[in-house]
Amino acid sequence: MRKLQLAGAVCALIWGCSVTRAVMINFDDLPSNSLIPNNHYPEVIFSFATGLQPMAPAYLGPSPFSAANVLAAYDGVRGPTSVFDMYADFTSPVNNLKFLAVAADEFGIVARVHVYSGATLLGTDNIIGTGPSPGNFGFGSTPVDLSAYANITRIEVVPPIGQLQVDESYGGGGLVYDNFTFEPVPEPSSVALIAMAGVAMLRRKSRRVVIAIVLSISLAQLSGGARAGLIAGVGGATSWPNWVGPNTQNFDSAPTGLFNSQLLGNTKFIGVDGPLDISPNYMGQFNTTGVNSLQSGMPFNPIKPNVIEFDFTTPVGAAAWNWGAADNAWLMSAYDIGNNLIESHIITLPFSGTNAGEYFGIEASGIKKIILQDQLDNYPDGDHVFIDDFTTSFETVPEPFALAPIALCGLALRRKARKS
Repeated sequence: MRKLQLAGAVCALIWGCSVTRAVMINFDDLPSNSLIPNNHYPEVIFSFATGLQPMAPAYLGPSPFSAANVLAAYDGVRGPTSVFDMYADFTSPVNNLKFLAVAADEFGIVARVHVYSGATLLGTDNIIGTGPSPGNFGFGSTPVDLSAYANITRIEVVPPIGQLQVDESYGGGGLVYDNFTFEPVPEPSSVALIAMAGVAMLRRKSRRVVIAIVLSISLAQLSGGARAGLIAGVGGATSWPNWVGPNTQNFDSAPTGLFNSQLLGNTKFIGVDGPLDISPNYMGQFNTTGVNSLQSGMPFNPIKPNVIEFDFTTPVGAAAWNWGAADNAWLMSAYDIGNNLIESHIITLPFSGTNAGEYFGIEASGIKKIILQDQLDNYPDGDHVFIDDFTTSFETVPEPFALAPIALCGLALRRKARKS
């Protein structure tokens, strides 16, 4: 009997490894033709290479899809557009990712999908159109199955080699997307919690064995299971809920004027290829708060800097800031103390004049520096940008239930001691 109980507890631990929560996003929860806020879906942020805002238009074409809405980009004037690169950044790694490329009308390869786990390119899959021959349209949709890849954190849908736009070799008009399904990778703590359910059934000697196993899992998680990912939202960087003892630089008491490098507290702000400026210009606009903000130091063509760097004297666990006036997409990359890339994200605003407190940043263990690089996509002469409420913390709020297995183990051991 004791062996059966022990086997049951171990099976619970193994079964816990396979517990997943499937997610389905078909954009039908939004009003048709509405814009999609960055933080609308907690599991993933959709964006486009040109910096256009994602939207959920009602699709009226003949290709199969899940009515009524699909994912497309808003061109800022006429409505949805579908020929530009599409990105999906997952807030935690996912498995079994699949989606539908709607209106893959043309013949042959109409787009490619780059699949990433962190900074590692796992592979590239082709999206094959439904056209029967070159120049003839098929008016179909192509299922995209990326379940062969594990721990996906980002995908990029890009044009075929030699083309500038997706599904546009013969005037196909681009792609829209629907029916994203995936399974977030389970947190290690959930595995330990499930195993603890079997502990209570065991006799004392066997119980000690399983408690030791679960405690080891929990301690390993605490030492090596830190989160990493994109920070993004509206309402200002200071409103991000996971700060622990944050420090905010609002530039109001900083010396004003142009500079190339300036240390303010734990952060050195660097204009790599041009000066930065601390100024009250455009106060209260472009997501600025208070009096001063950090701005591009050369606001006339060519606008500089195109590369901005934040160096931390002591590595931080998270950094985020209000981001304003950006017309271009910017690449945001975090590095550790050994200058190893931790992760990268493309950040974009819905439109340059927004003043809703959009903020961006990165959460990861041991961030030594963050580099912002202008992609020069909409305005090749550069991008006049604003940064304010630059916030950092050395720690962030732990994952829910991260400490629960250790607490349960402690209670079980205490109960045993009382009985002894």
